[in-house]
Amino acid sequence: MEYASNSAHWSWGLVSSMVAGGVSLVTGHTWELATAAVGILLWTVTEPLRSLAIRLFSAVGYFVYKWAKL
Repeated sequence: MEYASNSAHWSWGLVSSMVAGGVSLVTGHTWELATAAVGILLWTVTEPLRSLAIRLFSAVGYFVYKWAKL
């Protein structure tokens, strides 16, 4: 029975220290995480604009190629 009790205490200590380490990591790197979140959000929101720009440049390039070939 003592083994189970020691094992439970060891497991609880491991889980609580991992949670404390995770919280410390998140609160210690708030600016980096916020910057990454804003970058991901901007990348997602501006996807239609990037798609439109790629289509426009592709069409212009094809037009120039077609007329240069004449």
